[in-house]
Amino acid sequence: MPCFLTGNLLHYFMEIPKDINTPVKIKKNNKALKIFLSIFSFIIIIVIALSITGYVFAYIPGKKLLDQINITKVEASKLKQFINDKDLTGAKNQLSTIQGNLVEISNQFSHLGYLNYFPYIKDYYQDGQRVVKIANNGVEIGFTVIKAVEPYQDFLGLKGAGVSSAKTTEDRIAFLTQSVEGVLPHLDTIDTKIK
Repeated sequence: MPCFLTGNLLHYFMEIPKDINTPVKIKKNNKALKIFLSIFSFIIIIVIALSITGYVFAYIPGKKLLDQINITKVEASKLKQFINDKDLTGAKNQLSTIQGNLVEISNQFSHLGYLNYFPYIKDYYQDGQRVVKIANNGVEIGFTVIKAVEPYQDFLGLKGAGVSSAKTTEDRIAFLTQSVEGVLPHLDTIDTKIK
């Protein structure tokens, strides 16, 4: 150390200024940081609350509804197979199963009824209600068609019908022409369900 920096002169240069211990004015930045953090925290809390609410009230009921719809789709493909096999009894039993599934779908769908109060979502909810109604009408039409066709299952060559060789073709044609009047009320029922 040079000799001129000894003694009081050293203290003069090494003396810590008194202003260094005073806080620096960053209060405006500190306030801005506090405001930013409070707004950011509020937004995060809102996002978490909306996520939990959406999960509990939309995802879980929607997932249950989708599972029930997929089960019904499998049952509908079995119904199609019964119809292709010309098995009237199997088709009738399968329609009963599908009707039970549609009741369950309707119950699951009603849990989403609060969606009817949201502006854009309510259109989709109402479309879903229409689809459930159309599916129920389709099942009722299926039962009506089966009811109308059952008396003629031996004539049409459907499974489960006892084909009698004692009846001649002429007897079958006479039976068919006489029973057309019995089919007409069923057609009216089908017509009202389709509309």
